[in-house]
Amino acid sequence: MSQQTVLLVDDCRELLESISEILTLDGFRVLSAESGEEGLALFTAHQHEIVLVIGEITLPLKSGCRMIRDIRRISGVVPILIVTGLSSYEATKRIGELNDYYLLLKPFHPEYLSQCIGSIIG
Repeated sequence: MSQQTVLLVDDCRELLESISEILTLDGFRVLSAESGEEGLALFTAHQHEIVLVIGEITLPLKSGCRMIRDIRRISGVVPILIVTGLSSYEATKRIGELNDYYLLLKPFHPEYLSQCIGSIIG
């Protein structure tokens, strides 16, 4: 059985590395990007392999919300987990009309991230 692929997008390098490590330990192949523009390019190139997108909504170059909207235009079925340091109110306000996403607020415990991913993709 091949590894499932997760796209991880966050502009904080330390967080990107720590989440990537958690995902790798959980058996996932991780594609990581530090901007929405880079994340969209990776998604476009690997869309048939990606089982989950994990992304921040405050990103440089292309906002996370714009990246998610663009990903939704390409694939309406890939699950999206938004991980953000914003409050749930502010995150929901920025996300606006986007639907069909999961929200995880920073900071979080690594085991909780693994549980969330397990419940999202089974």
